[in-house]
Amino acid sequence: MSETTRASERTECKLIKPPTTDAYGQITEEGQEYLFRCNFTIGSMKKFIDGQGNDFTPSATIWFEQRDEFTPEVGDKLLIIGKEYEIRHAQLDDCSLFNQRNDFMVATK
Repeated sequence: MSETTRASERTECKLIKPPTTDAYGQITEEGQEYLFRCNFTIGSMKKFIDGQGNDFTPSATIWFEQRDEFTPEVGDKLLIIGKEYEIRHAQLDDCSLFNQRNDFMVATK
């Protein structure tokens, strides 16, 4: 739940959104970076399914409270303890039943 997630977030994380380009390859919006705190684990026994329907075992799994400033998307990069990971699966966990903000669970390549 969100309060539990927020209370246990100990690691500083940086989400890096790539620049947006138009059909001609011209940058229409610069990339953005967002700093926040998260929980994470390296590796996992759990398998996920990416957008193409392929099974994969993540190199890292990250949990954090939903922020108003950004939404993680497949293809975004995460920088955790000096190592960069690419998001391959992002899932919103609904915490409305507990009247709390939602959490994100992100699995990386």
